[in-house]
Formats: sequence, structure tokens, C-alpha cells
Amino acid sequence: MKKTVGLLFMLLLLSSAGATESVVLGMLVSGEVAEVRVTPGQEVAAGELLVRLDDRLFRSRVAAAEARLAAARLRRTQMAQEYERARELYERTLLSDYELQSAEVAYREAEAARREAEHALAVAQRELARTRLKAPFDARVLKVLTHVGQAVRNDFQIQPLVEVTPK
Repeated sequence: MKKTVGLLFMLLLLSSAGATESVVLGMLVSGEVAEVRVTPGQEVAAGELLVRLDDRLFRSRVAAAEARLAAARLRRTQMAQEYERARELYERTLLSDYELQSAEVAYREAEAARREAEHALAVAQRELARTRLKAPFDARVLKVLTHVGQAVRNDFQIQPLVEVTPK
């Protein structure tokens, strides 16, 4: 009895003393693995790159979103000038109510398009950042569950790529 209690206590003590749970990491976007920077047993610092997806498509989306935003900003500036001109002409009774309202609608639509373009750019930039899996904390790599060229599909469930444990 004494031996059993001592053994149980020892197991509990050992398990609680070294209780470091592992964490399985994955990405929130899908793509093809372009680079694996870690190996099992390697120690990594918080923020260190572990795995990188091919980001060419994501960079292209950012560039397209930047171009759309630049065009939307120009359009908004143009419509703001048109609306201001319409208000001046309306004040001088040279423009009808309908024409003033049309200029205001065009301005507001241009403003909405600019905001939508800003949002699209923010989404594209966030998606690009998500092509890099970084260590969330100082850790030791337990398993690498991916390889260069592997397709990562995260449509329904996050695919595990690296398992780590805190240092």
C-alpha cells in the first residue's frame, strides 16, 4: 500500500513538474508550402518563421487592391470637386435641385467605393501576412507535419503543419 501511494505520488509529481502541453500550429489560408524553416528538436524564438506558403498570388491580390484603391481615391476627389462645383452653381441658382442631388449621389457613391477599396486592401494584406506561420512563443519544435510542395487546404478545418511545446 505504501509503495503504491509513493509510486502514484511520484507519477503525479513528475507529470505536474514537466507538464508542458504541445500546441499544433496551422495557417488560416490555403496554398502550397514554399519553405519549411524548422526541424524536430529545434528551438525557436517567438515570432520566428516556421513555414511559408507560396505568396505570389497573395502579393498579386495586394497589388490589385492597391491599384483599385488609388483609382477609387482619384474618383472620390473628382466627385468631391464636382459636388462642390454643383453646390456653388446651385447657390447662384444656375443648377436645379435634381442636378445638385445627382452630384451629391455621385460623390457619396465614390466615397463608398473608396471605403470598399480600403477594406479590400486590408483583407488582401491580412491574407498575405497569413502565408507565414510564425512561432507564437519561445518553443521547441516537436514535429514538422508538412514539406515543401505540399498543398495546404484549410477550407473546412485547419491543417496541422508544426507541433511545438513551450520552452
